[in-house]
Amino acid sequence: MNSYYDGQIAFALISALILASLAGLIIAHRYNKKILSFMQLGESPKDDAEQVSLDPEQQHSFSNPIPFSLCKQNKKAIWRYRAVIILIGLILSFFIALFNLESATPDESLTLRKTSQLLLAYAWPIIPSIGLLERWSSLKIIVLSLAYTMFVVILIVLLNLGQAITLIGIMTWLFGE
Repeated sequence: MNSYYDGQIAFALISALILASLAGLIIAHRYNKKILSFMQLGESPKDDAEQVSLDPEQQHSFSNPIPFSLCKQNKKAIWRYRAVIILIGLILSFFIALFNLESATPDESLTLRKTSQLLLAYAWPIIPSIGLLERWSSLKIIVLSLAYTMFVVILIVLLNLGQAITLIGIMTWLFGE
């Protein structure tokens, strides 16, 4: 009976992958056509346009500063976007933790302690997501991701001092998946 459900899940995932790929291709094609049509609507720039002086005193007289309220709105929007990325990452890691706990130990009851430890362990993709949002360098993303992983490993070891959990066992479990 278990293999029947595994086949259904595999079929659903493969079907979703194919449908999402087709939808992505259709959307990209339509977007490309629309952008090209918009690009053809505009006029080409005139060659006899006045040359703009690069002198800072003259440039200051005609520059339009960005209103302060717009900068404030952008900063608030970026903070909301960060919060959404973190919330989505935590929700996904929570469900992954629940799934792994249920599949690994179906006889044991789910506890808040185990679930929260796994939630922290599976929340590492939040760091690269924020790094991509903030346009960090690849090295910084890698270093911060490894630092977060080390923090979680040490935290799990400290929270489970009375149990037979070793640092090597946790590292093998984290990096073995």
